[in-house]
Amino acid sequence: MIKNVHVVIKNVINVISIVKLLLKQFFEMIVGRFSTDFRYASQKNSNMIHILGNGPCLEKSLGYIKESDDVLMVNFAVNTPLFWKFKPKYLCIADPDMFSPIISEYFEEKKKELFENLMNVNWPMVLIIPSVAKKKCTFPLNGSIHVRYVNATYLSYETYNLHSFYKTNIAAPLFQNVVNMAIYCMLQESYKSIKLHGVDSDSYKQISINDNNQMVIEDRHFYGKTQLLYSEHCESFNAGTLYKRLECEVHMFKAHIELAKYAKYLGANVYNLSPVSMIDAYERISQSNEDMAEQ
Repeated sequence: MIKNVHVVIKNVINVISIVKLLLKQFFEMIVGRFSTDFRYASQKNSNMIHILGNGPCLEKSLGYIKESDDVLMVNFAVNTPLFWKFKPKYLCIADPDMFSPIISEYFEEKKKELFENLMNVNWPMVLIIPSVAKKKCTFPLNGSIHVRYVNATYLSYETYNLHSFYKTNIAAPLFQNVVNMAIYCMLQESYKSIKLHGVDSDSYKQISINDNNQMVIEDRHFYGKTQLLYSEHCESFNAGTLYKRLECEVHMFKAHIELAKYAKYLGANVYNLSPVSMIDAYERISQSNEDMAEQ
């Protein structure tokens, strides 16, 4: 009897959550932020897509990318020579610094450089940004760039298992970082094979606490590293908030688990080619078993 009551309560809570989601998306439609750009494409995409994260290990696996493969790059990779080398089909931007007032001169300079580089793109490229940022940031675009928006309203795939909500992009996995968002978007584009590079996902190892109980991190990417004081970079990470920062890592890893389940439902394969990575949700590919992943 008690078990049945618990089931009923759980179902009622689930229904309430879904209703709240639908009401939120209705509001997003009214204010012009709801997007239909990333509904699931039913026609399978036969090309291979490589998602290039910005982790320190990125350049160790780039030899797997063939000229005929599609490439997606993320965030400030635009400011590197690799961006011009690969001329990616997609650029995914989800860094919060792009859509909020900048409180760091360091990030203001990076953002300015990114805008300047986008103006020089001379090949067809899709720029993907969260729909909630549609009115928060205006990107300087030229005729080569097409902007598409993805709805980022989170609904737990693990809890509700509502495939149709993900496929129509009424809901999505939690986009804790840009790679989470990139994988979801490429699944929606019906890529059958997705390969990840440079997804070290171990930045939490570089966090330390100074004598003022402030978080300090060595921000490492394939294009360099910078020592950052978190309170200057993000106001929500002041002294006494280490637990919040670590929660972000938990959410990111959980999002990968949900994405792996969604990929399996769609019949897609996501492979992790990063030689250094803490993500445990996808099949790992090394030089020895790369041929298997081609199948």
